[in-house]
Formats: sequence, C-alpha cells, structure tokens
Amino acid sequence: MNSPQSTPLPLPPRKAHKGLLREDLLVLRHILNINHGLQALDQNRLKTLNGLGLNLPDSKIKDLLIVSLDVENPNIAQLAKNGKYQVGLSILDTRHLQSSILNSHDLLQTYQFCIGPLKYCRDASRTFCFGQSKHIKLEDLNSAIQNLILKRDFILVVHGGKWDCRFLQAAKVDLTPLYVLDTQKAVQHPFDLDHRCTIEEMLNLLKCPFGHQVLHVAGNDANYTLRTLLLIATIDATAANHLGYAQKSLLSALEEITRGPVPLNDRQIEAEARRQIEEDRMRRRREKRAARRLKEKIKRDREDDMDSETFIHD
Repeated sequence: MNSPQSTPLPLPPRKAHKGLLREDLLVLRHILNINHGLQALDQNRLKTLNGLGLNLPDSKIKDLLIVSLDVENPNIAQLAKNGKYQVGLSILDTRHLQSSILNSHDLLQTYQFCIGPLKYCRDASRTFCFGQSKHIKLEDLNSAIQNLILKRDFILVVHGGKWDCRFLQAAKVDLTPLYVLDTQKAVQHPFDLDHRCTIEEMLNLLKCPFGHQVLHVAGNDANYTLRTLLLIATIDATAANHLGYAQKSLLSALEEITRGPVPLNDRQIEAEARRQIEEDRMRRRREKRAARRLKEKIKRDREDDMDSETFIHD
C-alpha cells in the first residue's frame, strides 16, 4: 500500500522590507556619481537628490564633506548632571578624491572629543586609534565641530544614530547637513538584509578588518562607520554594468581607503610591548634549553668516546 504523499510545507513569506532599496543608498550613489540608472525615482526622492549641493569641477561627484558621527553614552537625561561623553567624527572631503595621487592614510580625518572628568577623558584617549582625544566642555562642543566643517556643505553619516542626533540637539550643536545617511539602511539592499546590523556585523559582512577592543570608542566607531559607507558604495556598484573608467578608478580608490591600516591605540601598543617582552623571554628560555641540551649531548658523546677507547685497550 502506497503511503499518502506528504504535502510540502509552504515557504515562509518574504519580509516586505528584506533587501529594501532605501533612500540612503540612492543618496550615496548620487553623491559619488555611481547611479545605477535602474530605478525610477518618485518626485520626492528626485527633490532630495537635487538638493545635495553642487558638483566638483569637471565631475559629477558632489562637492561636500562626508562627516561620520558617533556618540558614546548619548544619554540626554544626564546633560545637566555632568555626564561623561565621547563624540567622534571622521571626515572625507570629496575634493580630495579628484587628486591623481590619493594618500589613503590621510583622506579620513578622525577626531574625538571627550566631555567629563579628566580621568575619564584620559582613559578614553588610550583606546582612540587616530591621535589624541581633545578634552572639552559640553558648551564648547558646537564650536569644536563647526571648526571642522568650515561652513562647507556636508552630509552626516550615522550608524543607527537616532540617539546620537538627539544628543546633538540637546547639547545645542547647530548642524544643518544636506542629508543624514544611516549605514544600517544603506547596507540593506546590497546584502538583501531584513534587519539592522550592529557595527560588528556590518564590518564582518563587508570584510573590513578591525582590531581587538577598538569598537565602541566614539572616534574609532566614526572612522569605521565612514569606512563601511565607502565599502557599501563599492559593493553596491558591482551590480552596475555600465560604469566608466573614472567611476571604476574612484571605486578602487575608495576600497583602498577603507581597507587601509588602522593605527594601534595606546592600550594596544602597551599590549604589543608586553607580548614582545614575553616572546623575548620565551625565546631566551628556549635558547638556554637548547644550549643545555647541546652541552649535555657533547658531554655524553665524550663519555661514549672514552668508554670506546677503554674497551679497545682492554
């Protein structure tokens, strides 16, 4: 008797937002002139893209700063209670992308401001990989950031930065970006994702190397957020089959920037020094053991030779 044929279970419905093409990715394409030209844009999106500033001379790349921001401990409730904060920024000037010789080590300018007790700021600075943190008062944060932007057009890049933006508003930091671009949204379409990535997950997805215990430090996270944005652009562009030589050269340069080395922070330098000291100590121990074994072997060989001579004489 034949058993009744089982009915295959239906596949779960695809989530409506899985792999969604969000406006953040369209803005990124537009800024770097890597539009795919595959999607029809509605009037609201066209208005957004047309409001992204002027082009660079002899280029369709936008003339602006790409400013990545991260805030550690963006707790608005503590603003009046002498809270402890780190504010990190990493900045790419698109004007530098026109240079015939790109020095990838200098293109991402990264800063970290620390607000709170001096000891807190010293500790935070020890984990910052891109120079020295600057200890400032909360009321000086606005001018510190404005001095970096220099009245240029800019877009603000965040990684799920809802609370970061609220912190800036509460701290009276007066920023007027042309657009606030979220890497969590921009990455969704190229990787067909149905959820918002953590920074660690995104770096792994993009195969962007990062060191041990360097994340969740404001300046470092700002730098890595900007790196992920540029990598999203390069990976997304692989779906386009009509890129010209200039666009391909730009994407190659962006990938070189993102995969460039990250300096060691003070704690990593100290850990590396301790590791080197331990390696040297172990090497000396191995050398001493090897020398002792060699000495013992020579002694045994001599004793064997003496025994052989005694046997012959006997």
